[in-house]
Amino acid sequence: MTKQTKITAPETGIAAFPLDALYLSPMNPRQDADPEGIELLADSIAICGLIQNLAGIEDETGKVAIVAGGRRLRALIRRAEIEGAYATVVKKGDARAGSVIVKVYDTST
Repeated sequence: MTKQTKITAPETGIAAFPLDALYLSPMNPRQDADPEGIELLADSIAICGLIQNLAGIEDETGKVAIVAGGRRLRALIRRAEIEGAYATVVKKGDARAGSVIVKVYDTST
């Protein structure tokens, strides 16, 4: 008989973060962004919704450092300034690594 090892899948779940709990990580390659492009992306998000999720890492304070999606984060913040209607709900990935995928919902409807 062969020795068997129990394999446990990483914990996943859903957690809610307010938009102001998300911030641009220093690891994000887009530290600078064209304001006009952000405005256009914010308009696109208002019409089409967020098509591609953001990715981040939850820090020790419970906030999420966005490592992929810096322009989208700025555009979401801009939409919130205009409409004040966005809440974030994230699917937590590997809890040990603290990784998260961020999906943003328009709570105005």
